[in-house]
Order: sequence, then C-alpha cells, then structure tokens
Amino acid sequence: MYHVAGITLAAGVSTVLETHFYLGVSESRIQALVEAHGARLLQIFCHAPLDELARRHAARVASGLRPYIDFASLDHYALPAHCCHTPLELAAPLLKVDTTQPVDVAEIAAWVRSAAWSAAK
Repeated sequence: MYHVAGITLAAGVSTVLETHFYLGVSESRIQALVEAHGARLLQIFCHAPLDELARRHAARVASGLRPYIDFASLDHYALPAHCCHTPLELAAPLLKVDTTQPVDVAEIAAWVRSAAWSAAK
C-alpha cells in the first residue's frame, strides 16, 4: 500500500490510504510519504463502539459472503492495544465519523475539499 501510494503521489495523483492503521507505528510511514512528495495530509477516522463492531462482524460471518476474510471467532482478530481504536497521531486536519449514525457522504466530501484547501495555504 505504501509503495503504491508513493507511485501515485509521485505522479501527482490524489491518494487515499484506507486500512487498519497501527497507532505509534503507521505515522512515520505516512509522514515519510507526505514529506517525500510534498503531499497534503488529511485524516478521517471512522469509529463505532466495540459491541457494534462485533455485531457487524457477526452479521458478515453469518452472510457467508467472505469466508476467507471474516473468520467466525473474533479471537482471530486479537489486536494489540495500539491498533485501530483511536486516530493516528498526525499533524493533519482530523474528521471523526461516528458510523453508528447515517453518514452524509456529501458532507464528508465537502470537509475534505475545505480541509485540503486550508492545508494548501
């Protein structure tokens, strides 16, 4: 992902990185990309309570649509404490999105346009 991001940023293409990032680990790799390519950085952190995430996971498992991705037991996902539960520590505009409520994608897009413009100044 970081390699491809470097290629797209070098080509002048806006790039989105989306994955489970590791707090205290991922920041340095992201910052290196920003510095190497003079990119503007924004962070959107989508969150929900752990019980809601577990409910969604159980629904995906029950659907059977992704048997090699969604393992039945959450024990498979025993993540260390620095994973996924808080935004990364980046010097960048941050938007927190509560996914327990309907998400207004147009509103998020407007925030991205506004924050990217502000970051460019």
